[in-house]
Amino acid sequence: SPLCRICQVHMETSRHLLSSCPKKLEIWQGALSRYVEERVWTAEYVCNLFFPSPDDIVPRDGTPLFLLLGAILATVWRYHFAFVREKQAFEPQIVLAAVDLAITQARAQL
Repeated sequence: SPLCRICQVHMETSRHLLSSCPKKLEIWQGALSRYVEERVWTAEYVCNLFFPSPDDIVPRDGTPLFLLLGAILATVWRYHFAFVREKQAFEPQIVLAAVDLAITQARAQL
């Protein structure tokens, strides 16, 4: 089926796969709101973070932006593939908790 396996509503395009799936967008919005100044985190805004020269975004605690984005993206993908391959639940609150853990572990490595 061309529909997103997670939301079962929208066509699964590359943009949808990255950030515009409602469940994935909820994760991006939640994580970015925790670690970066408050903004309206739309799917398009999140997608633009991966292009050269995104808007100046300063994490609240000095954590490098690349570390935050990498931890969020890696965690979202890990849970996406666990859902697709192993039929594990893709629940935004569970994924957000895993994002927090990944960021905490990454910060400890700095």
